[in-house]
Amino acid sequence: MTIRDMTLCLFMSPIPYHRGGWRMPGNRSGEVTSLSFVADIARAAERAGLDAIFLGDRLTVEPAEATDPYISKFEPVTTLSALAAVTKHIGLAGTISTSFTEPFNVARYLASLDHLSGGRAAWNIVTSVSGNGNFTQPLGGHSERYAVAEEYLEVVTALWDSWADDAITNDVESGRWGRPERIHRVDFQGKYFRVAGPLNAPRPPQGWPVLVQAGSSAEGIEFASKWAELVFTAQNGLEDARRFYQTLKSSAERRGRGADHVRILPGILPIIGETEQAAREIAAMLAERIDVEAGRQSLSSFLADVDLSGLALDEPIPTDILPRPEDVEGGRSRYGLFYAMAHREGYTLRQLIYERVIASGHLVVVGTPQQVADKMEEWFRAGACDGFNIEVSHLGAGLDALTDGLIPELRARGLFRTHYTEGGTLRGNLGLPRPAGRRASYG
Repeated sequence: MTIRDMTLCLFMSPIPYHRGGWRMPGNRSGEVTSLSFVADIARAAERAGLDAIFLGDRLTVEPAEATDPYISKFEPVTTLSALAAVTKHIGLAGTISTSFTEPFNVARYLASLDHLSGGRAAWNIVTSVSGNGNFTQPLGGHSERYAVAEEYLEVVTALWDSWADDAITNDVESGRWGRPERIHRVDFQGKYFRVAGPLNAPRPPQGWPVLVQAGSSAEGIEFASKWAELVFTAQNGLEDARRFYQTLKSSAERRGRGADHVRILPGILPIIGETEQAAREIAAMLAERIDVEAGRQSLSSFLADVDLSGLALDEPIPTDILPRPEDVEGGRSRYGLFYAMAHREGYTLRQLIYERVIASGHLVVVGTPQQVADKMEEWFRAGACDGFNIEVSHLGAGLDALTDGLIPELRARGLFRTHYTEGGTLRGNLGLPRPAGRRASYG
């Protein structure tokens, strides 16, 4: 891999990211709970040579949202484990919360996935912004959630490192499968966690599964600059994206990390047609299929449960009803993006609903494969990103336009690699270093 290659992931919900996409021809919405459905999407992404598929997650649901299949969420580790058996090369990234899971369990889940997939696992680390009603553990404030996550990562990575790379000998003649002196307790004692260890599984093939993070708040940036190797972010303006990119890269470099070892991937939702006019017609068809009132409820929940029920759709939201971003405990960075749209740009309620249900604040590009590639190349060469987390507007023709139109166009421009590393891990395909075990010199 060269530094000129974009890193490209496919966001799987597994339904289309655009909330009108499930009603388009070829949507397969009746199959959202089947393995064949998600397997077909994963294999299409692999045929296109994408670096990874990414499975997001959500831990709460409102029955009123059942008008939209977006309500249905597969548990990521279970799903990715199944997809490991029907793919060979593509990375498998999934979301797991540090607020509602135990570090030892997560270390096991991801070590198992990494072994079973041949070194293709990645973990999207989230602190969660809701869900406490479904769990015994309380959900702390914004800063405390990141303090928990910091300690959580110390525990999980120590557990992965509790087995040295050479701990297994499989020496049948001597009767020694493993070397006890190369397996170590962790004995972690912290403010939030106490974990003895060691892990009950060998060190993952990648050393550590690739670490992914998506927070863009001040705490999120600091956390990412220390831990993250892929950073998913919502940016819909070039200059804002460049500032975020420079801030995070500088913070990582101050920690002694190589700038290319932290890849920043804004979300992008391309709506692609053979001509610009055809693409605009597809975008209009998608917009017509949005349930605006369901979108109003979704936006209200997203905007810190502000009551939007009595507001006119085509009038700007009164900005005095919106709390300041610094006063919001959940999803602060993404909330701030919508707050700016309302305050700075004067978006109407309908416009904000569309922003929420079409791409949730990510970049939307409508046009031909060449026009979409132009925008992606502009951001890439301007130092606004290292690639993209690509969202599917709709399945069938929408996914085909991405895999058979956009990706070949990027490849023809020399912006994306032509093949996977033979027998390689996700780290190998991305050109990321394999972490050295912290106990490698012990024993």
